[in-house]
Amino acid sequence: MGADVLGEATYWIAIGDVDGDGLPDIAEAVSEGRNGGAPLEGPTSLPDVPAGPPTMSHRPSLLEELKRRKVVRGALVYIATSFAAIQAADVIFPVLRLPDWALALVVGLAAVGFPVAVGLTWVFDLTPEGVQRSPGGDEAQASETPTPQRWFSARTVALVVVMLVVGIGAGWIARSASSGTTPAAVDKTIAVVPLENLSSDPDNAFFAIGVQDEILTQLQKISDLHVISRSSVMRYQPGPDRAAMPTMGHELGARWIVEGSVARVGQEVRINVQLIESATDEHVWAEVYDGDLTVQGLLAFQAQVARRVAQSLKATIRPQEETRITAIPTRNVEAYDLYLRGIDAFSRRREADLRSALDLFGRAIAIDSSYALAYAGRALTYTVLPFYADVSPRESGPLGIAAAERALALDSTVAEAHGALGDLRLHIAYDLSAAEDALREAIRLKPSYAQAWDWLAEPLAASGRTEEALEAERHALELDPLSTRFNEAYGELLRYSGKTAEAITQLERATRLDPTFPKGQAALAEAYMQAGRPSDAAAAYRRYAELVGPEVRVLEQVARSAGDPSARAAAVATLDGITRPSWQLPATSIAVAYVRLGEHGKALGWLQRAYDGGDVALPFVFRDPAFAPVRMEPDFVALAAKMGVAVP
Repeated sequence: MGADVLGEATYWIAIGDVDGDGLPDIAEAVSEGRNGGAPLEGPTSLPDVPAGPPTMSHRPSLLEELKRRKVVRGALVYIATSFAAIQAADVIFPVLRLPDWALALVVGLAAVGFPVAVGLTWVFDLTPEGVQRSPGGDEAQASETPTPQRWFSARTVALVVVMLVVGIGAGWIARSASSGTTPAAVDKTIAVVPLENLSSDPDNAFFAIGVQDEILTQLQKISDLHVISRSSVMRYQPGPDRAAMPTMGHELGARWIVEGSVARVGQEVRINVQLIESATDEHVWAEVYDGDLTVQGLLAFQAQVARRVAQSLKATIRPQEETRITAIPTRNVEAYDLYLRGIDAFSRRREADLRSALDLFGRAIAIDSSYALAYAGRALTYTVLPFYADVSPRESGPLGIAAAERALALDSTVAEAHGALGDLRLHIAYDLSAAEDALREAIRLKPSYAQAWDWLAEPLAASGRTEEALEAERHALELDPLSTRFNEAYGELLRYSGKTAEAITQLERATRLDPTFPKGQAALAEAYMQAGRPSDAAAAYRRYAELVGPEVRVLEQVARSAGDPSARAAAVATLDGITRPSWQLPATSIAVAYVRLGEHGKALGWLQRAYDGGDVALPFVFRDPAFAPVRMEPDFVALAAKMGVAVP
């Protein structure tokens, strides 16, 4: 029985020639009946076997197989076709207004399809008779006309299904990657430019600005959007001189722009806003509010605008963001009106305007004592006041902290209150850790809050985390690219980090944006001094003096003494005559001047006065290269330890 089965198997192996190797030996074994010396039983007839000595069949090399199966040619054809398809998609898809991820899908499918195409070329061949399965190496030698194979075999269908599944998966991944939550994503960058005031009363202009601010603020709460800040967009006032839409989009780095108009007559309001794609100036949609002047109605309209923007830009509004967008901070129209006026005054950052803002916020609080945003407005005003007026931080700081804490007691989600509290803790209490925590909370609540990003760079820089500080300031600039203040702050950080040439370039840009910004001129002068360019520094200090007053001309004297030693004595004498610092010439600036004149003892004395008076610039002294000559002085090290700052 066993011999019968074995003989039958040997016969079919010989007939089938499955592997194309050893046929003469098998045929000989069958014909001679050898099976361990015993004859085999089985079929008595065999197929014809070529006469002659046994030979080994030729196994082609891989290169020969690739050439015979035309794999290289197929791969090149696929690459060329895919490249043409991608180029065509790159041109056609924008015209058809297809989403950005559509092109990524084409690229993903092309990449996934390449190994599939190569595999199909190996297995199949295109012949005059149609698509046929390519024969194996030995099959090709054995027959000039291989047996046609069916195209739609189960294996082929499975391969096609796998290819489709992988391709769809690649497209989904590409789409997900292109619609991520990165704040800087170009297709989700939006600016809200000033709305046109159509009211007959020019005094209502503040109301149009207030509505613009509120829409912008609501959008800033959506983490999936990248919202350009107020100080950059305010350059584009309505009127015949306003830049064209593509120009505004390019200068602001915003693909999308919200514009519109506001008309207010008594208690009747009409607001019209449109979403526009800046590059094409094409209107995507418009929203209109037409009704009574009520806080609930206005805020509901602004929330609706935020939702429409998010929907159009395919941005996700998280549940907690939706809650903050729809919140109603006050129901009193008069208090709301005073708050909008206060925000407008605060934004101008002049002493008179800041004092007016404090008054307006205070009046709003008097009407509605639960108005958290009004308390936050007062906190912000107290935060910046010492930079623009002769107000001691020791006096204004506690008032700002109290206002911020009251705002947060009423509503812990007010980002502006967290931001003000963080900056006050840095400049008043010199608490770097607490300042950072508060500022990060402000950013969590309002991701596009450029001022919070700018302020966050300060405790990071003061603690020696320079690269993190630069990154935070870069983010502030992305959100507010035309802000003179942020451009100046970034230049200062570059100077602190020793990148003097880059700092000068950045600060020159800041002064071009606004030649009347005093701090920009002073910072540029410091960078010139660090670069060993005292004459350029003196010119910049002169421009600074022209903007803020003649009492700072001593800084020009100090700069000139670097190139003219004979002027040193006069500069020292002028400095010695200063009895008290001012916001134009703070104690830290006087200390720098003394260091440059070689009067280290006097410099350290003024640093102590800076500490006693709460000088807002003191946290940065310990990283400023200008203080390198006194960095190892015991008094300098002791002051740094008192503030919790490590000396580099």
